Amino acid sequence: MKKILINLLKIILLTIIYALTVTLISGIMISIGFDFPEMEIDEGSSFIQLLFAGLLSSLFITYVSLRYIQLSKSHFFIMVFSILFLSNISVAIEGTLFTPELITKSVFLTLSIQQLLISLVYSMISLFMLKRKNSINQASFRHSERITNISKLIPKLFLGGLVYMIMYYTWGWLNYNLFTKPFYDSGVGGLDIPSTFKLIESILFRGILITLSIVPFLLFALPNNRTKMYEVGMILFVFGGLLPLSLFVSVFPLEFIAYSLVEIFLQNFITGMIIYRIYITDKLLLTT
Repeated sequence: MKKILINLLKIILLTIIYALTVTLISGIMISIGFDFPEMEIDEGSSFIQLLFAGLLSSLFITYVSLRYIQLSKSHFFIMVFSILFLSNISVAIEGTLFTPELITKSVFLTLSIQQLLISLVYSMISLFMLKRKNSINQASFRHSERITNISKLIPKLFLGGLVYMIMYYTWGWLNYNLFTKPFYDSGVGGLDIPSTFKLIESILFRGILITLSIVPFLLFALPNNRTKMYEVGMILFVFGGLLPLSLFVSVFPLEFIAYSLVEIFLQNFITGMIIYRIYITDKLLLTT
């Protein structure tokens, strides 16, 4: 019971720390003169959304710290940072496609720097709070020759990006034609439809980034099994969809948010499971 209460307290503290970290870093960047997207949202609602995003992040990293207790400090930091930073950058790339008036080139640069700083700070604080002892992941060291084989990792990154692009087009096409087309036609929230070539190029790149974001989790959080496959799917859904989408609840109609949430779940969760199966081949990952 005591351990449960301690873990709940850590989750609460990390949630608040996340919201404060985002607020502080964003405030400093605004005062310096960085260009942020112009969204009509009051400070109270914005902070509540940040708390929700922080709660999602804190629940995940606390779960991972408890389930994969043999993760070393360095592996834990790399894993948390890569998921937070690369997932958010990939979402920003999509924002430049579908909301070009909101996410301009200067805004994208601002968001990239902002997310880099937030991810670094939050990952370090999470490391301090959740990984006091430096565990040695013996399994990953025994497996070092296999996981550092770049000739195997690079093709799998591209293949993962291709899988995401296929899932993106499949579920995105269905969602657009069945439900969300009126929202795009009306241009609500600055929505726009990019050219086909630009969309293919950008979504493939985003898929590669999404795949890269979970590679440290796949390689370091051992062992790998069927449960891990569902965890990968949930990571892509939460950090590649639910978390960033929660920050735009006040920008788009709730009906559009609901349709998009279902679409993102089908895209990212299925992609995550397939990526796990891709990496489990050739015995690249240690299994039990």
